[in-house]
Amino acid sequence: MSVVGQDLSAPGVVRRAAVLGHPVRHSLSPALHRAAYAQLDLDGWAYGLQDVTAAELPAVLAQVDGTWGGLSLTMPLKQAVIPLLDVVDPLAEVTGAVNTLVVQPGRDGRAGPFVGFNTDVRGIVEALREVAPPGWRPQRPLVLGARATASSALAAFGRGARRGDRWAPRARATGRRGDRAPTSHADRQ
Repeated sequence: MSVVGQDLSAPGVVRRAAVLGHPVRHSLSPALHRAAYAQLDLDGWAYGLQDVTAAELPAVLAQVDGTWGGLSLTMPLKQAVIPLLDVVDPLAEVTGAVNTLVVQPGRDGRAGPFVGFNTDVRGIVEALREVAPPGWRPQRPLVLGARATASSALAAFGRGARRGDRWAPRARATGRRGDRAPTSHADRQ
């Protein structure tokens, strides 16, 4: 797998990880992960990035071997990866979005099962807890977007929100600019 930003095959690298998406060169994930690896004294861990479209994803995942610890996924891969996983975490299944792929150990240097998780929901909840006053509950959140991260935001607002609106400003998200997307997962079914 051709990953840029750090030599993931350099001598001493024993565990690899990367962020995949399209476009992805703007991602801060490599810097954040490398800083965490250094802070945790994870010698031999490396983190890179690779520009991957949804159509390219199956071929890229086929190259993942047992040296890989996992992948961070961003647009447009959060939904495209689901049918390629061996196990999908219940929260990822509910939101229809996977942003973390954990590569389980396999035999003979091969990758084991791919397990998908959604960590966006918890990230949104925790970010709001840091800035919101004690006891604050969202009354009617407005989520801009109509895809994976919007679904995660709606799930994060699920407790305490009476109703959340989601507005899709891009024509390709719903077919027509300015359409209101469903306001809950139940409305989509």
